[in-house]
Amino acid sequence: MLLSVSIYMNSIYGDFMLDDEMLIQKYPVIRHFSMDILTYRLVRTLSYAVDYHFWGLNPLGYHLSNLLYNTLTVLAVFFLTRRLTGIFFVSISTALLFAVHPIHTEAVSYLSGRRDILSALFYFLGFLSYIKARQERKDLRQKCWYTSGLSLSGLTGQSSLFHWIPRSSRGMTLLREMFTHKFVVHPERIPWMYGLVLLCYVAGILSKEMAVTLPLIIFAYEVILWIDYRVSERGDLQEMSWGDDGLEDGISPCPSFPKRGIIQLPPLRKGEKGGFLRNELPIRSRFNNSEHKRIEEEYNISLLWHAVMDTGKRFRWVILSFMLFVLGYLYVIIFLQKASGLVRAERFLWWGGSPAANFATVSRVIVTYIRKILFPAVLQVDYHQFPYSRTFLDLRVLSACALIISLLVISVILLRRHRLLAFSIWWFFITLLPVMQIIPHHILMAEHYLYLSSYGFCLALSLVSYRIYQRAGLRIPLLVFMAFLAVLYSGRTVVRNQDWQDIIILMKEGLRHNPTNPLYHFFLGRTYGLYKLYPSADRELAQSIGSRHDYSDTHAVKALVAFEQGDYEEGANETEESLKRGPENQMALYNMGYYAAEMGDDWKALRYYLKVEPDYESGNALLKIAFLYMKTGDLKKAEESLLRLMKMQPRNAAVYFGLAEVYTKALRFDEALRLYHEVLKEPGSMAYRVDDEEKGVDIPRVQESLQYVNDLKEKYQVAMSEARKGKLSEGHRILAEIYITIGNLDRAEKELKKSLLDASGYETAALLLLGDVYQKLAKYREAEEIYTRLLRDKNNASLNVLVGAGTFYAKTLRFKEASEVFQLGLKRISREA
Repeated sequence: MLLSVSIYMNSIYGDFMLDDEMLIQKYPVIRHFSMDILTYRLVRTLSYAVDYHFWGLNPLGYHLSNLLYNTLTVLAVFFLTRRLTGIFFVSISTALLFAVHPIHTEAVSYLSGRRDILSALFYFLGFLSYIKARQERKDLRQKCWYTSGLSLSGLTGQSSLFHWIPRSSRGMTLLREMFTHKFVVHPERIPWMYGLVLLCYVAGILSKEMAVTLPLIIFAYEVILWIDYRVSERGDLQEMSWGDDGLEDGISPCPSFPKRGIIQLPPLRKGEKGGFLRNELPIRSRFNNSEHKRIEEEYNISLLWHAVMDTGKRFRWVILSFMLFVLGYLYVIIFLQKASGLVRAERFLWWGGSPAANFATVSRVIVTYIRKILFPAVLQVDYHQFPYSRTFLDLRVLSACALIISLLVISVILLRRHRLLAFSIWWFFITLLPVMQIIPHHILMAEHYLYLSSYGFCLALSLVSYRIYQRAGLRIPLLVFMAFLAVLYSGRTVVRNQDWQDIIILMKEGLRHNPTNPLYHFFLGRTYGLYKLYPSADRELAQSIGSRHDYSDTHAVKALVAFEQGDYEEGANETEESLKRGPENQMALYNMGYYAAEMGDDWKALRYYLKVEPDYESGNALLKIAFLYMKTGDLKKAEESLLRLMKMQPRNAAVYFGLAEVYTKALRFDEALRLYHEVLKEPGSMAYRVDDEEKGVDIPRVQESLQYVNDLKEKYQVAMSEARKGKLSEGHRILAEIYITIGNLDRAEKELKKSLLDASGYETAALLLLGDVYQKLAKYREAEEIYTRLLRDKNNASLNVLVGAGTFYAKTLRFKEASEVFQLGLKRISREA
């Protein structure tokens, strides 16, 4: 534990980067606990929500959580290996290798890599729970058998007790434990432990889909035990006739002690030949000596075939349920959640262009994984430039296939005497199945895929090391080698953690090994653009274009950089180029909406913003859409957009301000006041976020808005009071003033026309307001008619009329008329003075 924590301690100072922005920084779902958190990777999202609750957007807290989860996974590795082997040396060395292996840095140092840690943690716990539950059943059956033997001896009065006690020391140990109450079985716990297996399986899948192979690992484990049962060297105990009940489910009725493990690795005895990783489990075979001899002479491949068939027959309903579950789950994840960018409704987009090229390439990817696990010297964050292989006749593909087949053949050869070593090889391949591109995924290769699979390597190396450790003359060299390997791996892990401190460091390290990688140039250019280092951004982005991966995102970022520099024409061109390469590119659609809004084309801007996914950039497009709807007068749709955004960003004060403005424009003053009061109630827990800018709540502004709405509310109440008194003209005029204040000029015009139908002494005030409204609506002819009507008697016109008319004439460049009117006004002022 201490080693696991210490070597990753320098990773806790890393910043958010890459997918962290989308999954943490700009992911509104984690900002509150609600039903929206029920995403397809629920456990991972929930862990981020917990971190956000305690740490906000401080990356230190998230890194500490990653460190905690990784340490728990290392502990799970130790206990699982202890349960499998029963040997402390193998358990501690496996956990040690797993803790320090550099291939895990992408999962631990990278905050978005938490999915792999959580998935592996539940995977190990689920498998461990299954082994424990299975062992409880075996112990229960063994205890019942011994109890029946003792009872029979007492009933018959015969001294046949020792006929029922196995000759092995294990049997005597069991007998002593029974009489001293040390042998404790809890049958009531067995269903709960199988339930725990299912719970861990679901939690693992809800962390990451890699956990889907847990039933396959359990099946492989059952196959190993089937072979272990029938190939046991203890064939001299045929007098133990268990009958059919003992093998009804293929589980050995004899106990396997937790302290010694499921598959034992005994010390090498003096003069012993062979017996590499031998099994000391006291299996009682129901077969006679001739049957046992036949099994011993059976070929390994035939033995494996019978093991698979028999195990498959026993678990046929479980296997069928598992297959149906996986098919349904794949449909939801791939077609509904669109988790793979290479799967379309009509076809798969294979790597290399065809299924043959896809799997030929994957064979080389697997060999690369093996090389990375053995020699993790060069580690990279991106492998999109991994060269494709078009045919299986490629020499590199043939070599890769030969190595893979050789490993599988070796695992079959090991089945008779070294079954746990064979199981470790199976572990590596089975846990990699989800990323073997059987269903194409948009990421061909990634180091974090090996977080779970590397356990097979760690276990195999520990088993081989233990075999060597049994030879007295090789112990010191072995311990020196293991210590050297641990130091080497630890040092590489610490150095790699430093690369994950910052996106610029990480990308430059990648370019050091692969100078032409376009993705590294892209992220460098994007980061330089965010830091407003525009020349450097343009240089890096230019280098990321023109390669095999001419990303649509690259053109979108170039457009963003151009917009930031005020070059709207260049930005529009780059945005159009981005949309040609990716019509659904969210950044490009957002950029085009921004460009149209800047050019004053609100409807075009609205059209592009509506194409953006609601959760893109934490729902910023919804805020833009709401403001555009308000601008065009569609308050209902503006309200719908803001309410939808409020579910995503419940603590964003900008959403409250926008929604309060909508309610104010709709004359729903009480609802607007309620929103402002909510902001004032907990201003410290809210932030004002628009686009990528975030700041605290401006309390004086909130109070000013509150007073503004209160004034409008009082004015509205006066208008309603006047209307109830029968003064309709005054009521409509006051309503018109309210509409002018909130910017709804069309409604103001209608209210003023209603007011003029029953002037009742308020005609002049209504006409003045109507003239002002016509000016703002650019209806200059109608405005001229209003002012001509007001100036019929210039000498008796009020000062307000003269000022309004003079301003109108000056605005329409009729300076002579404006001068005359203003002179009349000056005379009026001097006369009144």
